Amino acid sequence: MYRKGEIRLTDIARALGGEWPVLAAELELTEEEVTKLMDEHGENAALHMLRYWLKSRGHEATGNCLQLALRKI
Repeated sequence: MYRKGEIRLTDIARALGGEWPVLAAELELTEEEVTKLMDEHGENAALHMLRYWLKSRGHEATGNCLQLALRKI
């Protein structure tokens, strides 16, 4: 069984496709973080970037923050 938030992240990652680094920049991930995600996760990097952002930014990683960043791209 999937949690609601997990399905949403998967949907967002799928919609982003190869454009996920643009969102990563809006979410203030560094170039080094993006490169590491690319190297370690290849085709699944978009989803891993979203999970990494949630984990690394803690309480600052809100749905509102993600929504604003998505609207900017």
